[in-house]
Amino acid sequence: MTHKGQIPILAIVEHDLRQIKLPPLIRPDVPDDKPDEKLVVWGVTYYSYCVITHMQTVLSGLVQLLEAKNVPTALVVGRHVFEWTAHASYISRNSETYFKKKEWGRAWHLHSLAMEGNMWIRLHGSKYAPAALTDGTPEPIGIANVVACYEEYQRQAGVTANAKDTYGLLSEHSHPNAACSRTIPLSRVEISDMSRLFVVPRIEPFSRRASILFDEVE
Repeated sequence: MTHKGQIPILAIVEHDLRQIKLPPLIRPDVPDDKPDEKLVVWGVTYYSYCVITHMQTVLSGLVQLLEAKNVPTALVVGRHVFEWTAHASYISRNSETYFKKKEWGRAWHLHSLAMEGNMWIRLHGSKYAPAALTDGTPEPIGIANVVACYEEYQRQAGVTANAKDTYGLLSEHSHPNAACSRTIPLSRVEISDMSRLFVVPRIEPFSRRASILFDEVE
C-alpha cells in the first residue's frame, strides 16, 4: 500500500496538534502593576495555550476546506493562519529579549497588548458596552510590525525572506476583486470565444471524501 502522492504537511501538523492536551493553568497571585518572572512566565504560557487551542480548530477547518477543494475560502483562512504565525514570531522574539534582560514590566506589557489589544473596542466599544468595560483597552500589535518581524526571522534563519510578499498575496486573495482576477483566477469560469460560463463548484459532504492524511491506494 502506498500513499497517493506526498502527505500534505498541513494535514500532519493538524493531526499532531490535536493530540496535545493542555493541563490547567493557574495564575500566580501577582498584581498586574508589579509583574515579576512568575507572572510573565504565566503570561507566556497563557498565550501559547491560546495559539495551540485556536490553531487546533482553525487548521482542522482548513484541512476540510482543502479536502473539498474549496480554494478561495482556504486562501482567506490561510491569511489568518499566516497572521498568527507572524504574531507568534513577534511575541517569541521580543519575549526572549525581555527575559534575557529580566525586564518583566516590558514583557508583561507586551503580553497585555497581545492578549487584550483590540482596535474595534477602542473605536466602537463604548456604543455597545459600559465605559468600565472598554476604557483602557490597549491598541493591538500592528500587523505591519509582526509581518516585518517574521521576515527578519526568516532572514536570520537562512530561508527566503518573503513574509511581506506572502502576506500581500494572501491579502489580495481575501479582497473582493480576487473573484474576478484574470491573473490568478479563483472563480470557476469556462471561457469559449466570447462566452463565459460560471460553474458552481461541486463540493461533496465531508463523510464522502477520503482523508488527505490517511487515504491510500494500491
